[in-house]
Amino acid sequence: MTPLVTTTGQSYEEIWIGFEKMSHVGFEGETINLKVTKTGSGPATVRYATGKQPLWNGQPAMGEPSERYRATPGLDYTQVSGTLEFGSDDTEMTISINLLNDADSAESYDVWERFYVNLSIDPIGGGSWDDPDSFSDDDLHWQHGDAVQPRLRSPHYFATVSIRNRR
Repeated sequence: MTPLVTTTGQSYEEIWIGFEKMSHVGFEGETINLKVTKTGSGPATVRYATGKQPLWNGQPAMGEPSERYRATPGLDYTQVSGTLEFGSDDTEMTISINLLNDADSAESYDVWERFYVNLSIDPIGGGSWDDPDSFSDDDLHWQHGDAVQPRLRSPHYFATVSIRNRR
């Protein structure tokens, strides 16, 4: 059972969204599927995007990998971004990413290259997590009107994808 949040005298089921696994490994030439899960009832929208480092509310969550181990979009993987729309009863959705065959022989020594897939949720009531002055405390209540504010499940708000070559 998902915990309840109480606000304005009423209780609501929390909605948590995150990657099922934080670390994924795939081979060049394959498509890798990353499962995003939702607990709690009610609809939720989450955005996703590939990147060179993990982000939390638009800010770097940790340092990026060294140049030798950093995957390059368009060369090592197909860059993707989009929105997942969870219905009230949906509990999981999948993000698919093509891992490309790296034809650059100079990189043939690289056994692993990494990139990240980040999740983000806009706060209900407008505003931006990147600019805390753009919304009031009232907008941050977990229940806003008839909607419950979904939250990202820490630390599953990003996933690491490691690409392994077949050499």
